[in-house]
Amino acid sequence: MINQAATTGAKADPAARSLEFRHLHRLIDPGDEGVQIWQIQVIAGDQAVGSLRATRGLYWKAGNLRERMADEQSFLALVAQQLLDEQGRFSPDFEEFVDMTGSVLVVDELDLAAPWDDPWIVAGLAANIIDRLTDNQFAVIFPRVAPGAALLAEAAPLPAAEPFSDDLLIIDTALAAPEEAAHRVRERLRSRARYGGADPWNEDWDGKEEEAEEILTARTRTVLRLALEELAGQAWSEAAALGDKPLHRGAGGVFGALPPVTLRQDGNWRR
Repeated sequence: MINQAATTGAKADPAARSLEFRHLHRLIDPGDEGVQIWQIQVIAGDQAVGSLRATRGLYWKAGNLRERMADEQSFLALVAQQLLDEQGRFSPDFEEFVDMTGSVLVVDELDLAAPWDDPWIVAGLAANIIDRLTDNQFAVIFPRVAPGAALLAEAAPLPAAEPFSDDLLIIDTALAAPEEAAHRVRERLRSRARYGGADPWNEDWDGKEEEAEEILTARTRTVLRLALEELAGQAWSEAAALGDKPLHRGAGGVFGALPPVTLRQDGNWRR
């Protein structure tokens, strides 16, 4: 039962919030191997202030994932209908929408008391749940229009969910953009915690806004990684070819470009 005694009109302090995951699993039902359901309680201090459901649908483990999700009815049945065909295969539209069609995580049935019923708080909950229950082969599904789904629909775009249909919003965890978005959500929540529940990003707040932390874009991170991998490969090849031989000033390559004090180092140092 959610405690409704939370102070209304005050900002909810994210530092006071924690999540309790309860995995519902029927031991003799083999279908549970492919469809795993968590009931998650939102705790503030020592009180329950909300709950939501997270359901993992594991395509490779469920047999026919469409049938298993449809058995759960409610929003899960709608997700199954839109993402999978009658043979249990992912639909062409879904395969085009996400980078890697492997498994899904469906987040729904949110119930949150004031003052915790805030899109940024909900986005932070979603980011925590995604970290806990997914890897980079999941599509995370949120309701767009469903009974009681208005707050989830408002919060889901903050960690990079995009509209898939009139009913569904989807985050593709194979992409880097959700990581950047989740970082932004957490930075905002940390700022709230730092200022005792006030929101320094709110234009009504009177305090000084801290300078935002610079974040590399997904494209820049990819370019840097590829460049560093190429440089590392070149360095290893040079180290093997040079052995313990010293280099002369003006030598080319990775090690020749380093400061002169390094030119007479041996093979162990270069490796």
